[in-house]
Amino acid sequence: MHTLISPPIEFQDDVLVPLATRCDRTARRFSAFTSASLIARIDWCRLQTARAETESESEGWCAEGEGLTDAILQRDRRHEYAYSRPSLAERYVMGFEDGQTLLRIVWIERAWRQIV
Repeated sequence: MHTLISPPIEFQDDVLVPLATRCDRTARRFSAFTSASLIARIDWCRLQTARAETESESEGWCAEGEGLTDAILQRDRRHEYAYSRPSLAERYVMGFEDGQTLLRIVWIERAWRQIV
């Protein structure tokens, strides 16, 4: 499985900003605080959902974005995607695991800053 995670540069990922996103397919709205990289990744998924040429492609991007969002909210819905198409389940899991990783990077950077 491929991911789009890039390593943080000069602790820029530690900036907390409000996140408000919406997936057109599910029309879910929420707010949270998280890293700039995670916000950018969710926005990228939303943009790709809108640009998708097929419904299948759009659903894949939306599932990935929902996985990223669920990582922020600490909500694991892999069991719900287990009954969908395998490609959607993979995209959700990829988004969820990447989101968890991006959040861990922020936590590690904060802890490191406190030590240094």
